[in-house]
Amino acid sequence: LMIAKITSDEPLTKDDIPVFLRHAELIASTFVDQCKTVLKLASEEPPDDEEALATIRLLDVLCEMTANTELLGYLQVFPGLLERVIDLLRVIHVAGKETTNIFSNCGCVRAEGDISNVADGFKSHLIRLIGNLCYKNKDNQDKVNELDGIPLILDNCNISDSNPYVCTHHPDGNTEHAHLPRRLLECPVSLTVNPQM
Repeated sequence: LMIAKITSDEPLTKDDIPVFLRHAELIASTFVDQCKTVLKLASEEPPDDEEALATIRLLDVLCEMTANTELLGYLQVFPGLLERVIDLLRVIHVAGKETTNIFSNCGCVRAEGDISNVADGFKSHLIRLIGNLCYKNKDNQDKVNELDGIPLILDNCNISDSNPYVCTHHPDGNTEHAHLPRRLLECPVSLTVNPQM
């Protein structure tokens, strides 16, 4: 219901915003506290773990909330959210490389379907959330750089000419990130999650 309201064509009303900000606080704080429960899914016999599935649903909601301009600013400064998302992406990426598990070949995770398909896209949602949290926010862009998040994100992506993602999402006006490979900033270039990672 919450995602339906956020993604509808109708903007949030003045009365909706305080309610959704309270929900955003609860969802973000729960995600920060419980996000590592998804690591249980990396075991050889993934359990049917409702906590892990709930965490994946929270990530879905956070992605939609950060795509809403009325909620984005609040979540961009939510304590620990960006750091936790980068940390979780790093841990899942390493876990997927070290052993064969549900995160080894993940593309796009959704909180629907059976547990064997649950890792399909989790990394892409983490990367989407990082991108949303960095949108027009130099402090968060710098934080991603300080946490070595840029190489981590690029290691989870394929570069493709079919979508101008980097051209529209690179850090506008952030000269401190000029060290990014020049070819990544030339249009049309895209970052898509590598299903082999």
